[in-house]
Amino acid sequence: MGDLKKLGPAGEEHAWGLLKKRGDTLVARNFVCPIGELDLVTWHGKTLVFTEVRARSSISHGSPAETVTPSKQNKVRRAAEWFLMKHLKSKVPPDCRFDVVWILASKGVITESGILAGAF
Repeated sequence: MGDLKKLGPAGEEHAWGLLKKRGDTLVARNFVCPIGELDLVTWHGKTLVFTEVRARSSISHGSPAETVTPSKQNKVRRAAEWFLMKHLKSKVPPDCRFDVVWILASKGVITESGILAGAF
């Protein structure tokens, strides 16, 4: 687990690299509010995307994306609502989507990763 704790910042940097390569524009990173944290908030075209980043060293207990439980999904949704209420200048909310960037790592080195758009 120590390798994964070290992977946290590198994993989020890697995730941002994937999103940037996809054409996203960064709005916020590690956004903290009273409800929780949003790992990455980006614009993908005209869609505001809230991205959860998940890293694991193996898939023996499921894929990294499978660790985004219904409880975690609800927490991210609530944090996204808070973000929109506090930072949206328009009264009409934009289209929004929730993505997951999954990362597999071995000994602190990223071996595989991907984006699940509209994951929840």
